[in-house]
Amino acid sequence: MGRDVFEELLIADNKILKELDSAGKDHHKVLDNFAKRVTMYKECADKQDDPIIKAIIDAKKSVIMSDMGLLST
Repeated sequence: MGRDVFEELLIADNKILKELDSAGKDHHKVLDNFAKRVTMYKECADKQDDPIIKAIIDAKKSVIMSDMGLLST
């Protein structure tokens, strides 16, 4: 049995989050990193057939977008 979509998302998200260390205090790099995360979650949600899984992924994407909005101010 392969990995489920949530485990794959977690692994991919953690890889992107590790890039935050190299961004340091560069505000634009941090925002770019969050944009990558939003894009990844959006693309993954668009591939889902199950509406419940899609909704869960969309909710996580919304949380990341909210965090991104707070960082941009």
